[in-house]
Amino acid sequence: MAGLPHHEEPNRQSEASSSVLFGKEGSKRIWLIGIKGAGMWGLAKLLIAIGCEVGGSDVREEFAFTGEPGELPLVVKGFSELNIDRTLDIVVYSTAWSTSPELARAKELGLRIFSYPEALWGAVRNKRVTAVCGCHGKTTTTGILGHVLSKAGFDPILLGGAPYPSLGSSAIYGKGLYAVIEADEHQDKLKHYHPFAVVITNLGYDHPDYFLNEDHYFRVFADFVRRVPNDGFIIANTDDPNVRRLAESCAARFISFGFESKTSDWYAKALGKRAGSADMQIFRNGEELGICESDLMGQMNRYNVLAGVACATELGVSPDIAIHSIAEFRAPKRRLEHIGSSSSGAQIWDDFASNPTEVTAVIHAIRERFEHARITTIIQVHSVARLRAFVIQFAESLLAADATIITSTYIPRRERNTPAVGEEELCSMIQRNRGHARLLRHWDDIIGVTTRECGPNDIVITLGGGDIWKLARRLAQSR
Repeated sequence: MAGLPHHEEPNRQSEASSSVLFGKEGSKRIWLIGIKGAGMWGLAKLLIAIGCEVGGSDVREEFAFTGEPGELPLVVKGFSELNIDRTLDIVVYSTAWSTSPELARAKELGLRIFSYPEALWGAVRNKRVTAVCGCHGKTTTTGILGHVLSKAGFDPILLGGAPYPSLGSSAIYGKGLYAVIEADEHQDKLKHYHPFAVVITNLGYDHPDYFLNEDHYFRVFADFVRRVPNDGFIIANTDDPNVRRLAESCAARFISFGFESKTSDWYAKALGKRAGSADMQIFRNGEELGICESDLMGQMNRYNVLAGVACATELGVSPDIAIHSIAEFRAPKRRLEHIGSSSSGAQIWDDFASNPTEVTAVIHAIRERFEHARITTIIQVHSVARLRAFVIQFAESLLAADATIITSTYIPRRERNTPAVGEEELCSMIQRNRGHARLLRHWDDIIGVTTRECGPNDIVITLGGGDIWKLARRLAQSR
């Protein structure tokens, strides 16, 4: 395509390449353990697109990010070692299911086994891969970049962490040179990826169930950016001091973006024409490129938009196309998603916010758009380890709301034998700082309280990476 910079062709020789791992010589039979997760479901779509026969297993529970029934030509079964036999060529497992009877059976039979990040990399490594990483904003920025590349005719592969209304799925299989993946740092999945380009949205210590401390957390990112080749590049939010620390780890071209310093390679100035929008004026190396209009909400999304426009342009999209295609992009599922209204007239919103920084950003975004509304947050902290490590920070972030309801912590499989503690402490901390908080463990009680107390001038936001999204839908259906 005209205007693209010249780079060496991607590596096509590795044993883990998609042509070897998943086979150009014929269809491969592949079984996905834990198929309902956002990443695994997207991977299934990519594997089917390249001609593989795919099946999978998971729990019966409905997942927020799994596609609609019938979206993919595959069968999803319950977990059973009987699902695994010698007719399978490859077994891929979600890292949430790194121990299971199915996986044990696959090992017993000597089948080829790959974790999700290994399989993802095998599916895309023949492409020129951009990996989007950071503490938060990954899913939205991944979608923005994939959307812009698609609009520019680059026909990319995309695999993100949630369904994108603008794209119709969490994954798209294009036949162009480029691929965009959401690169999750949890359990150091980053070690499996060797991208041509990296976008760093921000950095802040998270996932204390895996990372021992802040140094351990940041070291994983430093190791990751060191692997970007000299002819590649890194797009980094240098308004974040933690991100600036990574610059010394990079051999590749380091491209800065931000709102705080006009000396950033990519600089933007927020515009206040539409309340709560992500509209901005964008500059590259001091030269104004144009006005970017976006219905996404809040400062966090301004950063996401700027990162996506910057990266797409560096990959060869014209700035004009990159900027003007943003207006058509819509937020991913569970990212400041408007669910509906309650029987008492309150507006119900839902967000995946899992750490205190994300909680703060969501509340501020809602406050910016709905300046005079009363905001009630309903939080389900995702993981006992996270609540233990960040209880003070969660309390501080929730003080930005007018009222908070704390419900029982969501306990992931890895913590199934860990007693839940901390909800009472979180509630007390908010109250001691003159915030309005209560602890309600039963969702029926929460529905009753919000129906009685929240009316047409109220915004109710459910927050958390667990199954709190189901409560949001119950609240909106209680009309």
